Amino acid sequence: MNLLSFETSGMAASVAVMKENRIVGEMTVSTRLNHSEKLMPMIDELLEKTETSIKDIDALAVGVGPGSFTGIRIGVSTAKGLAHALNIPIAAVSSLKVLACNGMYSDMLVCPIMDARRNQVYSGIFRWEGTELVEVLKEDTYDLKELLFVLKNKDCPVLFIGQDADRFKEQIEEALYDKGIIAMPQANFPRAASVAGLAIKKIEENEMENAFTLRPVYLRQAEAERQYQERMRKK
Repeated sequence: MNLLSFETSGMAASVAVMKENRIVGEMTVSTRLNHSEKLMPMIDELLEKTETSIKDIDALAVGVGPGSFTGIRIGVSTAKGLAHALNIPIAAVSSLKVLACNGMYSDMLVCPIMDARRNQVYSGIFRWEGTELVEVLKEDTYDLKELLFVLKNKDCPVLFIGQDADRFKEQIEEALYDKGIIAMPQANFPRAASVAGLAIKKIEENEMENAFTLRPVYLRQAEAERQYQERMRKK
């Protein structure tokens, strides 16, 4: 099977091509360019470099969030458009689990973390059992202090992964001391190769979406929507 995967939930855009369960190419770019400007050119370039025709792609895999609302919409919309044009299925993958893959095989708890604003974060807690990623705390929007309190009571170190992890370094260290480990910079971007890896199980178990059923995972309202509803309540 030829699988095209991509991830756009954060600042970085990442694209990968997998053939017969082997990653043959991956490209990750983190610039100020909007994902709408860079995603399709990256897909075109990677397909060319891996000598793959878009018509040879059998399935897609995409990170569906949580994360940047705009980034998620672009990724999901691109997957929908390609799936509809090519008449192929889509594997929907959690963007938090994609980040957790950067701590693969660690004996620490893995805590992917993304800024959700208003002192809240998108997060979950995971651990690796061999090659399986196990959820310890469900993915959700958490108050950062409450999340750190939960982690403080865990009897092991915690690896924080994500482009926003360093932003919360002071609060993490204050709550967890030396038990809170911030991942190195190269581990803080979600990788499309991990999207593809997580998609394999969904493909094997036929847990697939299509151009009409694929949905983004936001976990909370957009700020504009929240403000609008507050204004409506005050009228």
